Amino acid sequence: MLLAGRAPDIAIFVDGLNEFYHYTGEPAWTQAMRDFVNRQSDEWSQRWIHRTSLARLALGIRACLGPSSEDAGQVADSAAGQHVDPGLLEAVGQRYLSNKRLIEAAASAYGVRCAFVWQPIPTYHYDASRHLFLRQGVSVPHRYAAPGYALMATRLDDKRLGRNFLWLADIQQERNEPLYVDQVHYTAGFSKTMAEAVGEWLIKSEHLKAPATHE
Repeated sequence: MLLAGRAPDIAIFVDGLNEFYHYTGEPAWTQAMRDFVNRQSDEWSQRWIHRTSLARLALGIRACLGPSSEDAGQVADSAAGQHVDPGLLEAVGQRYLSNKRLIEAAASAYGVRCAFVWQPIPTYHYDASRHLFLRQGVSVPHRYAAPGYALMATRLDDKRLGRNFLWLADIQQERNEPLYVDQVHYTAGFSKTMAEAVGEWLIKSEHLKAPATHE
């Protein structure tokens, strides 16, 4: 948008989940492209096919229909059996702070205000029994999110987060209804709840001006 000459008044970044999903800091498909270029394995073509949108759609439909007991056991066992390196979680947190600083610098140069929201996730401060899509265990790529959030919660007084940072990870803690339409995406109702919370915070913190009232 900035390159196109369109500078918004304020840019809101919703973060958290994907910081720990892409914990290496590399964009999605990086490893697949690396395998494609290097062709180090005879199975690279199969791995590529399995990462296509059509293949992921088919796998998603299969998951909605209900995984087999064998598949479910593999998912749960794989997630539970993986050791979470504290150094990895620390590196993710530091990279987030660095990215935040870079975004703020670029935005400031164009006169754009920024706000950063740390989003809720299904594996942190939410009753898993209310989640219709976690009954077989969280998928392996998301295994770092819960311990990563727990670490982040201990760093909320870090001055580098600043006044333009909102911690919303606890907003679902007392809610008893299903809040997700799949493993990680919110229902329309919960999206509205989050939007209202963000809006109220933006006005209260004076990042935005409250709309004028007409008597």
